Amino acid sequence: MTSIVHLLKVFKNKHHSFHSTTFLANDPCTSRSPYQITPYVFFLCICATGNVYGVLPFNTAKQVSIYLMLVHQIIAFCLYSAPLYYMWEKALGVHTKSAFLRIPLRLPVCEWVILIHVCNQY
Repeated sequence: MTSIVHLLKVFKNKHHSFHSTTFLANDPCTSRSPYQITPYVFFLCICATGNVYGVLPFNTAKQVSIYLMLVHQIIAFCLYSAPLYYMWEKALGVHTKSAFLRIPLRLPVCEWVILIHVCNQY
């Protein structure tokens, strides 16, 4: 039940900063008991935070979903950057050499992809 109380506190902090005081008289978070949360209030709390993982309580399902999302991101990065690796190896002329030589030469391509990704986030 403490997660619901935390959820309502997060929503109230976000809610007070964006709306006027006349709207706060009808605030669903203050007019209800913390244990009577409705799906509408839960939806508003999720929309106010921007990240559902910060609102949901910590349990096994949340932990599994985070691990699956991490695996998905790693697989997507490998699939999307593989053609860049092949073009880079072909340009350097090492595409027929052993993997022990090719793998360290892929690091500059990986670094540039990560740099572009980080720069696009800000």
